[in-house]
Amino acid sequence: MRRRVGSLRSVSARVTPADQDAVPKVTPYLLRTADTMCARRLALEHAAEPGTVDPVNRARVRNALLDAVRVWHERGAWVPQPGLVAEERALIDHACRWYARRFPEPVESVDVPADHPTLLARRGVTLGGWVDLGVVHRSGDRELRQLSWHGRGAPSNVLEEPAVRLAVLRLACLGWVDGPLTVTAADLLTGDVARAEIRPEALAEQAGWLDERLAVVRERAADPTPVPGRDCAGCRYIPRCPAHQVRASMVTRRDSLLPAIVALSPSTLDAWQRCARECRNRALLGLPASDGEGATEHGLLLHRLLNLVHRTGSCHDAEHVDGVLSAHGADDRTVEEIRRHVARCPAGADPVGHEVEWARAHAGPPVFLATARLDAVWDHDGLLDVRDYKSGRASEYPIEQDRRAQLQAWVAAPRAAERGLRLRLRYEHLATEVVEDPEPWEPTEDDLARIEEELAATVTEMRAEREFRGVADAGVCARCRYRSICDDSAAPGVPSWPAADAPEAAETAQPESA
Repeated sequence: MRRRVGSLRSVSARVTPADQDAVPKVTPYLLRTADTMCARRLALEHAAEPGTVDPVNRARVRNALLDAVRVWHERGAWVPQPGLVAEERALIDHACRWYARRFPEPVESVDVPADHPTLLARRGVTLGGWVDLGVVHRSGDRELRQLSWHGRGAPSNVLEEPAVRLAVLRLACLGWVDGPLTVTAADLLTGDVARAEIRPEALAEQAGWLDERLAVVRERAADPTPVPGRDCAGCRYIPRCPAHQVRASMVTRRDSLLPAIVALSPSTLDAWQRCARECRNRALLGLPASDGEGATEHGLLLHRLLNLVHRTGSCHDAEHVDGVLSAHGADDRTVEEIRRHVARCPAGADPVGHEVEWARAHAGPPVFLATARLDAVWDHDGLLDVRDYKSGRASEYPIEQDRRAQLQAWVAAPRAAERGLRLRLRYEHLATEVVEDPEPWEPTEDDLARIEEELAATVTEMRAEREFRGVADAGVCARCRYRSICDDSAAPGVPSWPAADAPEAAETAQPESA
């Protein structure tokens, strides 16, 4: 039975491929990032235009987990899922243990009640995104279970999550919500669970949220001016984009894990140099790390504070700096490191940006895209001064030998040329135990040409890779974030993921009503 709930009505529950081509589409990601996404990418995603292909289905782990859960509910046993690499199997096994711990009760049925986009004809849009599990309890009560495994924990307010909101609305359109609905969000990496209860009369509020976000999407999509930056790395519409000189994409073999246009970042390049398997796990499969990589909290805090200090004032204004540090409870170490930065920061320079993300495409062959997040960029004394803040130990070799710096230079070079400036890269070490910074680097045209050739050669190597075997080197593996779940690891261990069978794995609070 189809229901009308509030102001929300669906004329068609299922959408054929032809319908999908004709009707604009929104997803939770599109609605969440509509204010900041590149307007051109937003417009093309909203119009459901075909783009380049990513051979790694973003739902492959999700689908395997949902299949395993349904079989477990039917048979009372976990069945290994085929077609996954060892690291994915380890993640699925861990997630299944948490699922069994958090949802042990028998149920009447478990299904995916919305496996196709949902058409809202009156709004002229289809709703996408994942509706994970629709559970019917033996009491007849219904529950939506939205599952994740990225270690971010459960949301503080389940019903404010775009993915949950869209899933609830789609179920309402399908007539699946015929009374109070329990909505559960579970992070099966950490075991965190949050619940809320929503009643049919409250769905009008969710429909109002959808209309507000749709208005933002349509307003920004009406002027699809490209804004190159962080969105470029995940964009399917790089070919023929006015911001890049790419007219064709590479052909991707069916057995390749690489997308049609490879996206290189300093971290991806660094991982590829160390180990192809680590690069696959991180950059291509997007798996959560199973092992820590040392203390990173302080470095992240330091970067955030420096960004805040510059974004809201000047680091040469001592009163302003003291106010920011005091408001964030900075310790003595952080205060001293900020002071070290002030001594290095170019006074009177024009700020180009802080924590800016730039992108540059290589037209090929091979076609690839490079992105870099730069901590600070200044315009002074005829220079485009690019800074990379470092909170750890000093580098063991000059900046120009660091492949990460080379990629940053190649990405930043066109911006310097546009301004008629020389490009200079500098590592700014803030840790008090580092006495002096390495020499800044001003890459020449020959340097940049050589870097471009080396990046192209790296992409060619990546496209030729099929096995993605690990290096099995104890020194390298000991610092790898996947060392405890990798078959090739020379530094085996136990994943740092919270264990479902640990005594402290307590249950979560009762549902809230909405």
